[in-house]
Amino acid sequence: MMNALSDHPKAVIFDVFGTLLEIGQQHHPYLLLMRYLRAQGRQPQADDSRTILTFDGSLAELAAHLGTTVPADQLATCEAALQADLNSIACFVDVAESFAALRQRGCRIAICSNLAQTYGARVMELLPDADVYAMSYQLGHIKPEPEIYQYVLDKLNLAATDCIFIGDSTYADRDGAKAMGMDGRLLDRPSGQQLKGLLADVLVGL
Repeated sequence: MMNALSDHPKAVIFDVFGTLLEIGQQHHPYLLLMRYLRAQGRQPQADDSRTILTFDGSLAELAAHLGTTVPADQLATCEAALQADLNSIACFVDVAESFAALRQRGCRIAICSNLAQTYGARVMELLPDADVYAMSYQLGHIKPEPEIYQYVLDKLNLAATDCIFIGDSTYADRDGAKAMGMDGRLLDRPSGQQLKGLLADVLVGL
């Protein structure tokens, strides 16, 4: 249900992977890179995941940022894994219909994602019509840090209570959005849940 302060949402903000897009078969290019760096003596750091998601650069540039030059053959392996991921990304079947229904209801649409830079262009290609994009690698913040949600609200020029946030992560999407005052909703695609069901109260009558 929407917050009592706003029964008619003006915008719906979506997470990306696991919510709107799926990778058919994951090849884990960043995991390959980090394993190589560890084999070269670099010890894993607690903030490695955040570094990857907030770094605006290629795999090779990330390695350099972390203090290591990766040999061409190893870099090619990581790049091939990345390309395989990019080639297998697709929208879930209910996305286009749900977006069209939201537009018919007069709702704006925003994208807010913890995303490595190398996936950004493909995401934009598959989701080209959002009103606002908030990518962690561009903003230097990740969910559930409040700054990334606030960026979306500022760009939409809306109050938090005017927005629904939908994603597949309890802490980053549902709880993080709720902490900002939004209506955070958890999408459980593995159980068969679809966007239409999660937005039934918004799309009623269509």
